[in-house]
Amino acid sequence: MQETKPQPMVRQNRLIVRYVDQDGHKLNDDLSIFGAIDSEYTVNVPAFAGFRLIAQSRPSTGVMPTDEAPTLTLTYSKLASVMVLEDGRKPQELKLQADPDAPGELVPLQLPHRSDEKRYYLKTASGYELITDPAHFVPAAPSTRTAVYAMMPLESLATPEVPAAPAPAKAAPAGRDGKVDTASTTPEVPAAHRPADQAIVLLMAKALHQQAMLLDHNVEADLLKTEQVATLMTNMRAFMQALALMTH
Repeated sequence: MQETKPQPMVRQNRLIVRYVDQDGHKLNDDLSIFGAIDSEYTVNVPAFAGFRLIAQSRPSTGVMPTDEAPTLTLTYSKLASVMVLEDGRKPQELKLQADPDAPGELVPLQLPHRSDEKRYYLKTASGYELITDPAHFVPAAPSTRTAVYAMMPLESLATPEVPAAPAPAKAAPAGRDGKVDTASTTPEVPAAHRPADQAIVLLMAKALHQQAMLLDHNVEADLLKTEQVATLMTNMRAFMQALALMTH
């Protein structure tokens, strides 16, 4: 009778999968995957509503490790929203979502269509940046609330160059009787219709519009950020300079 040789014992291990947010709070129950050491494993990385995958402690596909109590930690970041701001309209909030097939990627947002000539802009430290593809918008910092502004193209709001002031009218020579012919003198342009005043009015309107947009964005905030206060001060300074020019 032939003896049966004992089979070598296969060493097993358990891989623990954890799902947490950036603060370490659990988003789901831990998952345990059992398998022979050096055998292949695959972990399905799920998408959670309102979160985006930002880090994982080891690959989701690999071989079962030999270390004791190996752990795969999947870390997610909470997604913020995008606020659509437009003068004369109530702010509109759009929710960001992660791609179910790629939890680390975002589903691009389609910003609301505008039938007029308005464009969408992002506020930056140096001014406004045009959003070139509003049908596939992805914010650069999805964990922070992003504001987009629907405005007329900024080039149409640019302050025009102020033409040089016309030369003062020359006095008409006196006639033989010593009287001046007032009909031949050049009439002075009324102050309200001077090109310089029109440019100043446009500058004032632009400064006030930017201030109104900033205040609308922070209508629910108790305090303004330092950068926002600086922006308000810049806008008000431009307004006061334009007002001073108007009263000269």
